[in-house]
Amino acid sequence: MWHDNTIYFLSDRGANKRNNLWAYDVGKNAARQVTQFSDFDITFPSIGPDSIVFQAGGRLYLLDLAIGKAVRGSRPRRHRSRRRCVRGRRRPSTLIQWASVSPTAKRAVFEARGDVFTVPAEFGAVVNVTRSSGVSERYPRWSPDGKTVAYWSDRTR
Repeated sequence: MWHDNTIYFLSDRGANKRNNLWAYDVGKNAARQVTQFSDFDITFPSIGPDSIVFQAGGRLYLLDLAIGKAVRGSRPRRHRSRRRCVRGRRRPSTLIQWASVSPTAKRAVFEARGDVFTVPAEFGAVVNVTRSSGVSERYPRWSPDGKTVAYWSDRTR
């Protein structure tokens, strides 16, 4: 997730081996751990203009990016969901999970079936950025200048 000159991401590289939020400063080429959860992994982070909302241990948290502190919210309501199996070769456009529009609004980036695609607003080619098999790429976002796409991947090398 991009915010100013910082990329926020989930990683279990900390001492407790739990998924926590980390921040990578592009200018300083340095990463630092932002949250310190040791009992639960952080899941479902989403960035807004000045904060990141995420879940940990069944509770919602709001991380204020200006001060770097997370505040606990309420427990989310339970909802019914079930897994589904995709049979046959369905078009990725029917399975879009995540989308982001570039700062220039000339292209959009989508995640579908674990791959990242960029799509023009009007005319041009649809580009499969990742073209990976057996690897999932998720949560693509444009850089503030619109020249780079960042995404989470479960690729080990």
